[in-house]
Amino acid sequence: MTENPFLQEFLPYNENLIKAIDVTIQNGQDENKDTLYYLRGYYIFVNFLVDEKNVFNDMPEGFKVLLSKASLDLFAVYSTISSGCINQSLAIVRSLFESSVYLTYINRDFDKLLYLYQNHKDFLAYHKWNQDKELLNFTKAHEAAIAKKYESIKNNYKKRGPWYEYPLLEDMKNHDSYKDIKKKRATFKAMCVITGNEELYNRLYVTMSESVHGSSLTGSLFKNEKDHISMAPNFSPFYINTTAAFAIAFLHNMVTVGLKNQIDKGHTEYSSYLSYSEKYSNLLIDKGTKNKG
Repeated sequence: MTENPFLQEFLPYNENLIKAIDVTIQNGQDENKDTLYYLRGYYIFVNFLVDEKNVFNDMPEGFKVLLSKASLDLFAVYSTISSGCINQSLAIVRSLFESSVYLTYINRDFDKLLYLYQNHKDFLAYHKWNQDKELLNFTKAHEAAIAKKYESIKNNYKKRGPWYEYPLLEDMKNHDSYKDIKKKRATFKAMCVITGNEELYNRLYVTMSESVHGSSLTGSLFKNEKDHISMAPNFSPFYINTTAAFAIAFLHNMVTVGLKNQIDKGHTEYSSYLSYSEKYSNLLIDKGTKNKG
């Protein structure tokens, strides 16, 4: 036994808290086992489509990047709420919402807008290289390739603007919410308005952003049953069901866009996957919307 006074006090506390955390997490997972099961199951379903059935193999790289990111975001939501870290999961759901809105917007003119999304990385790479040439120390061949690609796409983007700057501004000109505004800005909020996601932006995205930036608005997530601030994991079924429902709804929307594009190209056999995706996701969406807390 150590003679250090601090360790004499801390080590027993450490051991007891580790045991308590393990019990709390196990009990929380047991209480929410159905939601966690279905949430993880949808992640596995998307992996089945991608890895086992090669459903999206002939889709453009940009789509596959968005879907892969969103699928891992869903698994990250599963991982965080499985540990009782609800507030932390909100930042990931926010990212899922962004990806879902991006793909919804891209689907308005799929090939054209996906090209802009996909090639924006080369536009950014050129400006990064141009800014940090000595630090990056690329080979002459690599530099030439970057410059060549940049020349073919440079007029599609604004240097400090998002990938959707020019097409979104054009869409805003004809939209009732923006056509009378002289100085228009291509913002993510504007994209939400254009795609019919304005209500979700105002009611959900803004709140999740407050959570990401450490607002006191989310303080209720850190209170225990005695209304005291607590660092203990939170396994509130209301918050877990609601968070899971939004996460799966956003990924389901992206899977739907991909499957419908493939079906339109002649892959009618994928219709059963679309039907299953809708039924599976509705299990959690219904659970989240009906939950009264």
